[in-house]
Amino acid sequence: VTAVAPGAGTPTGTVQFRINGVNFGSEVTLTNGSASSAAVSSLAVGTNTVTAVYSGDTGFNSSSGTLAGGQTVNKANSSTSVASSVNPSVFGQSVTFTATVTAVAPGAGTPTGTVQFRTNGVSFGNAVTPTNGSASSAAVSSLAVGTNTVTAVYSGDSGFNTSSGTLAGGQVVEKPTMASITDTNSFLMGDATGTTGTTPVHAVNVSPFLMDSNLVTYTLWTNVYQ
Repeated sequence: VTAVAPGAGTPTGTVQFRINGVNFGSEVTLTNGSASSAAVSSLAVGTNTVTAVYSGDTGFNSSSGTLAGGQTVNKANSSTSVASSVNPSVFGQSVTFTATVTAVAPGAGTPTGTVQFRTNGVSFGNAVTPTNGSASSAAVSSLAVGTNTVTAVYSGDSGFNTSSGTLAGGQVVEKPTMASITDTNSFLMGDATGTTGTTPVHAVNVSPFLMDSNLVTYTLWTNVYQ
C-alpha cells in the first residue's frame, strides 16, 4: 500500500484479502506498507478474482486493489500405478488388481473420479470409484497362459487430469505343473455296465488336467466291486 501524490509517507492499518468476493484469513497488519496473506490451496480450477482491501488509517483513506488477470489455477496432473494380488498366477486362478491414483507435485490432494481396468487392451468389469485414492478390480480367472498386459485408466475429476498405469512386467499366468489325484471314497449305487450283479463302491478323482492350454477337470472312475 503506497501513498498517492501529493500525499507522502507510509500507510499503516490492515489489509483484508478476498477471493472471488469472499474474505479469507484474518486481516493483516501492514509492515512498511506491505502485507502478505495466509497460504491458500483450495482455489478452484479456472480464474479466481483476488482482491486486497486496505482499511485506511489516521492519515490515509481506504483503498483496494485486484490482481491483474486473476489467479489462474490449472488441473493438477495425476499418476496411476497398478499392483496384482498374486503374480505369477496359475491358469484358472482368481486374481484381483489394485490401482493407486496420486497427485503429482506441485499438485496436492486426493483424486476422485473412477478407474477402469483393462486386460490386453479390453475393459473388464465396471469403472470403480477410488476410496482414498485406491480402487480394486473385480476378480478375474480367465487370463490366458503367458504374459497379460494389465492397465488402469483414471478418468480424472474437477481438479485432476486423467492418467493411466500398467502393471510392471504384466500378469504372468503359468500352466499348472501337476495333476492332483484324490481318493473321493465315493460310493456308487446300482450295477456297473456289463457287470450285472456287482456294485461299484469306490472311485478315484483326478483334477486338474491341462490340455491345449485349457484347464479341464476330469473325473476318473476306478470301479471296485464287491
